[in-house]
Amino acid sequence: MTIGQRTREIRLSKGVTQAYINKKLGKSPGWLNNIEKGRRSIDADELKQIADILDVPIGEFFKTETVRNMRNKKTGTEGR
Repeated sequence: MTIGQRTREIRLSKGVTQAYINKKLGKSPGWLNNIEKGRRSIDADELKQIADILDVPIGEFFKTETVRNMRNKKTGTEGR
């Protein structure tokens, strides 16, 4: 999972729109959409700003698996 995909996942879980984040950061209407779709990169400062808006630690953007998936891999029960 990319940082953009993870950003989208976190944003949706918090019920926040792309438009809200774009407006808070003074970005163009398609800015966050392009990041989430992998068409634009994001720098560390921008990611920190998004983390602050979403009220999550920046490390959340680098998590690619849920705890459940990690447990399943350890026990050999993936996909069950």
